[in-house]
Amino acid sequence: MKKSIFILAALFAATFANAQITLEHTFDGGGLLVFTDGGNHSEDESNRIQAPCYYIWDETPYGASEYSCWLELYDPETLDLFRKIVFDEYTLVHYVTRNIFTTDNKITFLANDKILNEDKEVVYDLNLGLDPGYLRYDLVKFNGNYKLILRTGYGSNGKTYIYSLPGNGEAQAVSTPSSPKRSARKIAREGQVLVETDTNIYTLQGTEVK
Repeated sequence: MKKSIFILAALFAATFANAQITLEHTFDGGGLLVFTDGGNHSEDESNRIQAPCYYIWDETPYGASEYSCWLELYDPETLDLFRKIVFDEYTLVHYVTRNIFTTDNKITFLANDKILNEDKEVVYDLNLGLDPGYLRYDLVKFNGNYKLILRTGYGSNGKTYIYSLPGNGEAQAVSTPSSPKRSARKIAREGQVLVETDTNIYTLQGTEVK
């Protein structure tokens, strides 16, 4: 029973550490979403998101035989290049952040309709399948929580999506519960290997032997 409790507690902690991006609501119409304070949050200085590093987006020159574009990440202290992420197709990059799209302290960013991390792993797929030129984004902090506002199209032909984000801009350390220390040793009984503690005997799969 105790073993099950510890496993469940560990799974809960892992789930918390990897909290998910969630689509909260979809509005018909691709107009700018304005919150109740009347402010245009895409132009509000108090809501601008500071990048965790310097970065450059660039692409191969026009007429090159093969196209690619890339994102270069530079250390803010030394200005050394520490990561270059190459894309084989046209990819617009927005909102280079840390601990907003995730809580694992990795740099993450919007790349067309996906959220990627610095290892080029997909954190979340918005799965819109649209040309990046038709997508407009706002990343805002509202009532202490970060939201991604994504708009497609214009006027009545568009849609506006609101996503809640798990991070608050700071790393979140989660300690994993561990079982209490006890003396344990392997024993053999009737051809089966078992684990014996001071009070119980278990199979290698954790089932208590009566």
